[in-house]
Amino acid sequence: MFGHTENFQEMWKPIEKPASVSMIALSFYNGLFAYAGWNFLNLVTEELQEPEKNLPRAIMIALPLVTVVYVLANVAYFAVISPNEFLTSDASGVLFGNRMYGVMAWIIPVFVSMSCFGTVNGTLFTSGRLFILLKGVKAAGLFVFSMGS
Repeated sequence: MFGHTENFQEMWKPIEKPASVSMIALSFYNGLFAYAGWNFLNLVTEELQEPEKNLPRAIMIALPLVTVVYVLANVAYFAVISPNEFLTSDASGVLFGNRMYGVMAWIIPVFVSMSCFGTVNGTLFTSGRLFILLKGVKAAGLFVFSMGS
């Protein structure tokens, strides 16, 4: 049987490697990266139909959905990998894939690559609209400083 419930018995017990300020800061940074997608939606409101209704709806659906997926992924990781193995592993997803999927473990890096491609796609899609938005704000006289001609 897969999974180890003993990893959940003492969840809050300190691990061998004490947390440093830089480790805590890195964990917050990683969390911010994971949930940063909702902010990109604000840059494409001109392309939304009924943005006053659909923008809050998209945020209220996507944020809890992403939170649930991340929590369930972490529960699955801890059911298979011990906390000390997490600390020594360079790629916990690959370790999880090797233990759970065996021959099909190659699928984890493929999904990670697809996720990265999706992030790049969203970033490029919204970054181009940032300058259009800034041009409209400047034309409306809402800019305090000038960004060129």
